[in-house]
Amino acid sequence: NELDSLDKNVFGTTINIKCPVLHFLPYCLDELIVPINPAKLSKDDHEIHIVFVGHLGIDDDWMYPIGRLINSGIHLHVYSRTTYLSKEESGYILKHSGERYRNIFSNRYFHSHEQLPQEALANEISKYDYGYWGNSFTKRTKYLTLATGNKFSTYLEAGIPMIYSKNFEYIDKILEGYGINISIESKEIDDLKRILNNLDYNKLI
Repeated sequence: NELDSLDKNVFGTTINIKCPVLHFLPYCLDELIVPINPAKLSKDDHEIHIVFVGHLGIDDDWMYPIGRLINSGIHLHVYSRTTYLSKEESGYILKHSGERYRNIFSNRYFHSHEQLPQEALANEISKYDYGYWGNSFTKRTKYLTLATGNKFSTYLEAGIPMIYSKNFEYIDKILEGYGINISIESKEIDDLKRILNNLDYNKLI
């Protein structure tokens, strides 16, 4: 697929880039930044609420961590769509994705929400405690270690810290400088609730 081609021909095995590379990050837009939301869902039910914005994966590297996360008692809210499909088509795929998602969708800690335009997204997801970037726990390639994406700026615009795989080394390096990095390994997912409860949340926001 496209990512495999990039990894092979651009980031790794076929072409070795040895010259300096200029990387333009997906910066936050001033007009999309919202104030820290004091009305978190967790204030009402005293449970942890995490949000994921982006495309739902169907491979084990995406689904296995999701299942473990919601089974541990952490709420996961998903705002997702499939590239190039209409809202109706995307919703159909989300609801008819077969046996692999059936157990996840029936779990009371998994919440699927309607996709939103980018300009409304930060305000909507600011009510959650953390953003989630939860794939690639088992894969490790140059693409992943150097990757950024729109989630990075969207979660920052919403004023929520983000949880992500340690394999995203570039993201981790950036956030470490601000003291807001929450990078985890696969083996820590089952213990994530305890890890988050031991954090000083006010220092992260």
